[in-house]
Amino acid sequence: MVQQGAEQKGAGLGEDDYTALPAPLARAIATSFRGIFHFSFGPSEIGSDAMLGRARREMERRQPTLHDILRLKRLVETRSRPTSKRRRLGHGLELVDAPDTEATATLVHHGENLFSFMESHSALMNTLAHAGVLEFTPRGAAAAMRYADFVVIRQYSARCRVACARALSSGVSEAETLALFKTTDRAFREKWIELIRGDPELQCYTTAITTTLTSMEPLWQWENGDLHRRSSPNGPRESTPERKRSAPGGEEAVTPAKAPRTAKTATAKGKEVDLCKHWNDPRGCATPCSRNKTHACDVLVTKDRACGQNHRRGQHTGPVFGYVN
Repeated sequence: MVQQGAEQKGAGLGEDDYTALPAPLARAIATSFRGIFHFSFGPSEIGSDAMLGRARREMERRQPTLHDILRLKRLVETRSRPTSKRRRLGHGLELVDAPDTEATATLVHHGENLFSFMESHSALMNTLAHAGVLEFTPRGAAAAMRYADFVVIRQYSARCRVACARALSSGVSEAETLALFKTTDRAFREKWIELIRGDPELQCYTTAITTTLTSMEPLWQWENGDLHRRSSPNGPRESTPERKRSAPGGEEAVTPAKAPRTAKTATAKGKEVDLCKHWNDPRGCATPCSRNKTHACDVLVTKDRACGQNHRRGQHTGPVFGYVN
């Protein structure tokens, strides 16, 4: 397993590597998870073999990336995918019967609404927990832990569900709850990546999630509908709709809130140094860079010069030459 991780890292595989794990390793991971937690995920509760492969390799390299929940395919969708049937009619003719998708469709809820998004989110969290049974010993720690402990991940998943339930019960609409949940969850997962990539010998999913469950708790205050309507400054970072009345007794209108300020960035530092955009944003990039670019901050500090220091865009605290909004 260690050798395989080294080979993957040496190959410089990027964040789009969705190759399934070798069958013996996949069985070993499933056996380990079942032995520790005494159950196995159903095919509609976990990501596909390809998704599991990507997550596991990122953990072995200690270089996680941000996964797009809306693109996630569950195991049931790939293993139970209906296939077309061909029937020979003679004289060189064939009839192709369209596949029956009803069986799979009843197990997987598609479409972007709050409840289907929450199910896909749960499948992603389960995939991380399943892949994360490998042991990790943080620098200076006396004992090992699981890289992505299922118990800790379930604590975060439970916090997500509680926030959505409270928001709905306090009068926040389903559509707005979905937007707030997506924004807050993305902020959490971006922070996990920042912590792990910032110190991969000290941090893993288990430690990063444990830290953010406390440090980022204020982001959930939108679960209280009254506080959310008062537009608390500690709410989610991305813009959310603000409600106001056009006149006494008039109809309620929705106007967009101001978007957060985003610093201008550069594609290069000088004429011969190309900066890696993937390393600076949540997409992430393996080290060394798989695109042969430089891993350095790309925030513009003057009209024609990028920061170029050894930190990511989100960690920049120095001067900024303008904003894109």
